[in-house]
Amino acid sequence: MSVRAGRRTAIVHVVRRYSRQVHLTEHLDRIDLADQGKGPVRPVPVPRGRISDRLDDERCGEIVSAYLGGTTVAALARQFEISDYSVRRILIGAGVKRPARGLSDRCIAQAKSLRAAGMSFAEVGQQLGIAESTVHLMMAGSTPSTKRETS
Repeated sequence: MSVRAGRRTAIVHVVRRYSRQVHLTEHLDRIDLADQGKGPVRPVPVPRGRISDRLDDERCGEIVSAYLGGTTVAALARQFEISDYSVRRILIGAGVKRPARGLSDRCIAQAKSLRAAGMSFAEVGQQLGIAESTVHLMMAGSTPSTKRETS
């Protein structure tokens, strides 16, 4: 990688992370010094503090849209370089409801029917797309049901 390409990459990195920070010029000056051979470009620390200082409304909107499109909280946290908690706070702030948890009554009935037909816990789980341990709990009556339908 050429020095010029390295500098561009570093500038893009700094601007992406610090576009809403008052210290942006300080970091750009550090890159310029390194480009002139007067010092190394050190990794820029991940900013801490309020999420509103790190992400503008547009980026928060991207997080909400991606989540509603099926991207997981963990994947969004990695992509936007924030914590899972911060992603959840953004989603809550945007009024996004968490999906219902638990299994539908229909799913529980199917599992019981498949077990009665002689299938193992693992086979039932695979057939219904749930974990074997969930099937065990379901048969023991420990898994709550909800009104939502699962396939």
